Order: sequence, then structure tokens, then C-alpha cells
Amino acid sequence: FLCISGEHNLQLFSVMFFLQYKEYAMQTKLTMPVDRRLTVHEAADEWLRACKAKGLRPATLTDYRGKAMLLVGFLGPDRDIRTISRRDVQAYVAALQQHGQQNGRGPGEVSVQSYMMTARVFLYWCMEEGLCEQFHISLPRAERPIKQPYSPVQMDYLLKEPIVKKCTFTELKCWFCVSLI
Repeated sequence: FLCISGEHNLQLFSVMFFLQYKEYAMQTKLTMPVDRRLTVHEAADEWLRACKAKGLRPATLTDYRGKAMLLVGFLGPDRDIRTISRRDVQAYVAALQQHGQQNGRGPGEVSVQSYMMTARVFLYWCMEEGLCEQFHISLPRAERPIKQPYSPVQMDYLLKEPIVKKCTFTELKCWFCVSLI
């Protein structure tokens, strides 16, 4: 390479260093040994701390905690995280679906998918941290029900002309805008 200035050398060095580091990081990530010994419960606690450190909203953390503790309860809190496999995840899905079918009040398809989204985020984090072996987690299919539109009686009530002397300006304005459509 023909170098014009010292600044150009620095930029070239920076690019070369970045490419070498990226290649090194990819190699070490693929061959990362699973050496940390944590229970499922300890791993879940670490994951929740990491989520909090990322700045996730309190409602998200609460949701994650509830769904993660259900997974921890299913897998066993004292179980070694390194022993978790795809079969365990499939058994968890089957248990959620079976619970919903048995009592009719359990989680529906969309809720099972939501529980699995949280489980997948948690387990992928564990895999990324080198806590367990890597495997693919697919989400179960969920048919979202079509919500019922308003009944004709409800539509008539919503679209009837308000009494001008008894309604507020906002009600009149909204009725006027809707009636234009």
C-alpha cells in the first residue's frame, strides 16, 4: 500500500485490527467451552440481572420473571443448566399445551407462544454466555382469533346523533368526524 500520511496508517491499522478481532471473536464464540456450573434458578437470576442492566422496562422484567420462574419450576430449580436440551424445551411446550387443554382455562395458543418467546430469549442468553450447549428453539404456531366487531345494536348506539344541549363539545366533534366517514 502507498501511504500518504500517518493518519492514513492509523486508519488502515484500525481496520485491520477490527477485522482480526472480529475473526478471533467469531472463532472463540463457536468453540466456547461450557465450563460454568450454574443451576437453572441461578442462571435465570443472572439473566434477569443482565436484562435489568440492559435497561429493560419494569413491566418487561416482571413479565420475564414470572415466565422464567414457570420454566425454572418445570425444569427443576436445582438442575444443572448444562443438561438442558431441545427435548426439555419440547416437553415444556407439550406441558403448557396439555395444561390448557385439561382444564379449559389454561394458556391458549397465543399465551403458550408468549411463554416460549421468553424461554427462548432466556435459553439463547444461556447459550451465548456458554452456560449450555447450543440448539435451535422454534416457537409453536398460534392462530390469533379474529376479534368480534361491534353488533348492529352497538353500532347504532355509537353512531346516533348526540343531543346537542346535553353533550360536550368533544362528543359532538367526534360524532361529526365519524359521520363524515
